[in-house]
Amino acid sequence: MEKKRTITERYIDANDKVLTIKEAAKILGITPCGVRKRIYRNMLPRHKQGKRLYLLHSDLVGIIRDL
Repeated sequence: MEKKRTITERYIDANDKVLTIKEAAKILGITPCGVRKRIYRNMLPRHKQGKRLYLLHSDLVGIIRDL
């Protein structure tokens, strides 16, 4: 049976950083609730590990550049 891979092993480049909702909120200058709302409205890309949601720093940078 294959071992479950972590979010880091599955999705990201070794140089990318995995962010929690709180960390992403701080970078975006909004509340954690605002980040969750944008995730559920498909405005922010997210990755899921179990019940936890994570965002990638590179994804947030790309979104900010597009604004």
